[in-house]
Amino acid sequence: MDLVARRVVERFVSAANIRRLDLAWVEGLRKDFLTLLKNLPKVKDYKTAHVLRDAFRVYRTNFDDLFFKQFMNEDLKYNLGLSESDIAWLNKTLRSIAWSFSIELTVPIGFADEYNTEEGLFARFEREFPTWKTRLQRKAQAFWKEMRETIEWFENIRQKPIDVRVPTVEKMVLEGFQVTVQGYEPGDEGHEEKLAILKEGLGFYRSRAAKVAPILLQKQLPLVCEFKALLDKGGEYNHAGYITFFLSSVSNSKGKLWVAHALAHEMGHHLFRTYLSQGARDFWYQTIRGDFGDIDLKGLLDKWPGTSWAFEFTDVMGQSDPILALQVDAVSHDTSYGDLQKKEDFQKLYDSGQKTLRVPQHPVTGYGNKNPEEAFCEAIGLLVAYGPRAVHERVQWWLNTVLPGKFKVARTEPARSR
Repeated sequence: MDLVARRVVERFVSAANIRRLDLAWVEGLRKDFLTLLKNLPKVKDYKTAHVLRDAFRVYRTNFDDLFFKQFMNEDLKYNLGLSESDIAWLNKTLRSIAWSFSIELTVPIGFADEYNTEEGLFARFEREFPTWKTRLQRKAQAFWKEMRETIEWFENIRQKPIDVRVPTVEKMVLEGFQVTVQGYEPGDEGHEEKLAILKEGLGFYRSRAAKVAPILLQKQLPLVCEFKALLDKGGEYNHAGYITFFLSSVSNSKGKLWVAHALAHEMGHHLFRTYLSQGARDFWYQTIRGDFGDIDLKGLLDKWPGTSWAFEFTDVMGQSDPILALQVDAVSHDTSYGDLQKKEDFQKLYDSGQKTLRVPQHPVTGYGNKNPEEAFCEAIGLLVAYGPRAVHERVQWWLNTVLPGKFKVARTEPARSR
């Protein structure tokens, strides 16, 4: 199935700037889809189900990137020279049927955790598989038909092909890492600056990981660096076996430390999902979820600096009371509390009768409070970017417990702390 995934990637990713969506493209897309379906009988257990899931994920990711992001959301609206009525008609005709096909490309197998065993998840997959396969094939056939008719309409009525502009793709080696760069424009001052920061950050990451977390370099995934602006994204771990960096998040103010933190964080997802044993994951989930305790809300309000927001509290109190600063950051990321961002939000909570806040006793970061897996990734990100002093010694001990000897951190259980 690795060969299948690789062939699918090659069909979508090209160094050319133009991709023609013609009948040959549809037929190639259909043949790759049938190749994936032919691998269904090879699924015999949880592990092989996830191998197939990853192959389908590659197919879907690249289909979505070309069809939705480049064609539907960019060229159809701005670059094909169509009238507003034609654009509206094609958008209505194609988008829903293509999306219906795309969402079915996720193989119905979840990830094992403290609540779901590999055996239980695979048993559920076997029950859902026949219905999913039938539904997937039906929606695929509907899309092939609609797409062929659209292409014929372009060629016969519009007298033009569907040519889609795609970002340039270049493969390079930066600081010893295999990097695929998408949308990079040599000579663009902003692109050159971001590439230089990325290069410096990768070198820093390599040196720091070698000192405190050499397992990251041993398991290192290839990198895809996307220059197209996506302000809400920094990095992303892909189950297909690579990490994406969105360079719109790179800046001089963040610099090499941000790059090292982000890369180590995304590699943390890879380790957590593919390398940790079930027992290690269970320990981590139970430990993180059992690390909560109460702090006095009135005492917190008394310490609050002025009318600052939660993120400003974190900055101001970071030196004098780093644990409390991180706990406030954790609460501000905890949706179960609602939206607690300003001092007045916390004051209203206190005035309503709540006297305590339940917070992690050994917080990693506010974002790490999202779930135990993110806490694991953030701990590794801090360890690599800022060193052991940035990670509570108890959290270091937890890391060493789930991956003994893989991190150069505290080896013995520290004394209890609040």
